[in-house]
Amino acid sequence: MGAPTVLELIVGFAALPIYYAWLIISNHAIAKPTGLRIIIVPGDLTNPVWWLLGPRLAALERWITGGENRLLRYGWLGFDFKGKARVHLEMGDAFIIVTPGKNYLYLADSVAISHVFETERHGDYMQPHEAVEMLSIFGTSISTGGLQYWQRHRRATAGSFNELTNNMVWTESLRQSRQMLEHCLACGNDGTNAVADISRQFALNVLMRASFGKEYDFEFPSDSQEPVKAERYTLFSPRKGAEVMDYRESLQLILKNCILICVLRPRFLEKWGDIHSKFALLGRATRSFRHHLDTMYDESRFAGKQQDVRANLLAYLVRSSTGDKLLTQEEVRGNMFIYAFAGHDTMALGLAFTLVLLMAHPEVQDWIREEMRAVLPADHSQWHYESFGKLKRTLAVQYETLRLLNPIVGVMKSTPKTRPAQLPLSDGRIITLPPDTPLCLNLNGLHTHPRHWGSDAEQWRPSRWITTTDKGEEQLMLPEKGSFIAWSDGMRGCPGKKFANVEHVAVMAGLLRDHRVSPVLQPGESAETGKQRMESIARDAAAVLNIQMKHPEKARVVWSEV
Repeated sequence: MGAPTVLELIVGFAALPIYYAWLIISNHAIAKPTGLRIIIVPGDLTNPVWWLLGPRLAALERWITGGENRLLRYGWLGFDFKGKARVHLEMGDAFIIVTPGKNYLYLADSVAISHVFETERHGDYMQPHEAVEMLSIFGTSISTGGLQYWQRHRRATAGSFNELTNNMVWTESLRQSRQMLEHCLACGNDGTNAVADISRQFALNVLMRASFGKEYDFEFPSDSQEPVKAERYTLFSPRKGAEVMDYRESLQLILKNCILICVLRPRFLEKWGDIHSKFALLGRATRSFRHHLDTMYDESRFAGKQQDVRANLLAYLVRSSTGDKLLTQEEVRGNMFIYAFAGHDTMALGLAFTLVLLMAHPEVQDWIREEMRAVLPADHSQWHYESFGKLKRTLAVQYETLRLLNPIVGVMKSTPKTRPAQLPLSDGRIITLPPDTPLCLNLNGLHTHPRHWGSDAEQWRPSRWITTTDKGEEQLMLPEKGSFIAWSDGMRGCPGKKFANVEHVAVMAGLLRDHRVSPVLQPGESAETGKQRMESIARDAAAVLNIQMKHPEKARVVWSEV
């Protein structure tokens, strides 16, 4: 066949809207029997092209209409974060978005969400493979494989999250927080606008120690926003004379550019780096990361029984690979990346949100400092891991931040590909979902729903998490079943939840027991206006791969002793 003629191209492009309209009409007919309200969106929600186009088209519409979305109120990446519970108060706690690809069920119904988590183990619901496949850039992992993979990977990884690890996370987080504080205090009254970078540096260093057994001191990032130069990261590699980056810096570049790497894939970047300097930089980062993982894999394998496999995640995975034969070397790589991605980004972004919100709410700093001084002595060397469980107010700050400003876009599930599934709703209805229907468990809508969190659900108020017993003891509030899923739930619930809890409590203690963080006021700005500005900066967030502040550099902060 020859090349298509101009007429054939014109006919093809003209037929495309008709084809898309037919797909939408067909999917609408499939969704209608559920009896749920339906929204039509022109792009498939899991299509990377729509990820890029959707938010931009929505922003364009807001610009045209003067700030309001009418045609594109739903269905673009991050719409649920922007709309929170208001989306469900208008459309119902369960509604369907019809696209040219699939129909997506959006849920902020606690009964339905609990049912999904409880029955996933029996195969009634599952994690959609296509939603996480893009993260398999270094190999299959516990998050990217199907149920048969998950069971094996869970056995291979779960034991690494233990009290020995948590103790080490506590110690390392305190060490990093003290070094971070020293650098922040050295900035003086000018402060720093590197809150996001500080948070990333902290989270990365703790991750390196806990997951890879590598210890780094905290290096304070400057205010400069200059692009990273590739030459800064090159080291001579003993393997084949190639240049590789330092291990921590290669991982940092990968995490910062995860979407681009997931879409283009490491092999493309490594092979076609000459196309663009950034491709070359990221290609070297992925190649270096793989090199370092393989080197440490070999080191751990040869260490054998002399190494305490509880020491870090990598050592545990290597033992699962070489001893128990549960994982291949590629799967060890895949799991190390997925734990690094999940553990680093959520902690770094959550910490940045928390620090900015604490500047907007100095009364919360006073509230948790009162607890810290009651639990932790003045001598920092006496701050032991056993104190973690007593710092309930400090933990409540993390829970409240993740309730209101969770970095995770949402939790995806799906009905089986070959059979329908029954789903009970809070209003007593039981709906039948067709096979292969994606479910979006909308934690942004769920976590701000007035039914569960009251009329002030969109306010950041950590004290809502603290209740008092008859004996006057404070304890962390247990939310209504299915109403809080910050770490997911069920059999695929986050295995690193306590890891994250310990890390948060330790860094808060290290930073705030004896010090206060405040906004650097702009000329003529009052303290109250400065606090309001910090609140606005924290809430001005958007979805990239995770939810993050658009302009954290606008939050210039100063630390002082109290």
